[in-house]
Amino acid sequence: RWNSEQGIFYLVEYDLRFLSSDPEYPDAVAIQWPARLQDLFGAEKPYFIHGDSKKPVDLWKASFMAKDYSSTNAPKEEGYQLDVTVEELQGNGYNALNPKESEPMVKVVDSIFHQGRVKVMFQRALTTDGDMDVQIPAEEFIPVAFMQWSGDNKEIDEHMAISTWYYTILEPPLPDSLYYMPPVMAIVFVGLQGWLVWMTK
Repeated sequence: RWNSEQGIFYLVEYDLRFLSSDPEYPDAVAIQWPARLQDLFGAEKPYFIHGDSKKPVDLWKASFMAKDYSSTNAPKEEGYQLDVTVEELQGNGYNALNPKESEPMVKVVDSIFHQGRVKVMFQRALTTDGDMDVQIPAEEFIPVAFMQWSGDNKEIDEHMAISTWYYTILEPPLPDSLYYMPPVMAIVFVGLQGWLVWMTK
């Protein structure tokens, strides 16, 4: 979801049987964007693992541990709330992933682990002043990829699950006229038909 005032809200959901209980190996999920979307031509995209020197990426990463969680616990009906740490990273290649020096802009506004499913909602303004922040336009196809680390399987750094590039598009909001014009047109049509019948008689 998105709007011009609050920016984009991006909900990432995935199945995970067990969460990590080791702080050295937290679970994590990340959204990867082209850092310089305006420099890409046509269907061009950065390298899908952290980009490269000519086509950098903007990475939003959320690392988390569940509160009061144990893999031996009985299922918890309301789920487990997560303690989340957010990082904004700039990728210029497989071994060139570094924290940004600019002020953090990405937030996690909601997160939960419920019945074997992780849900993490990211939020950020559509545009920023950062040179390496993706600027997110409406009504355009924007390349996006996802990464996931399973702390229970000791995954960290380059050990992760990663997707290929997909596309996100921010569809424009529906105009108000879409709601009131059909009834108005129906009334006009019925009135015109009634007038024609009356004139014929």
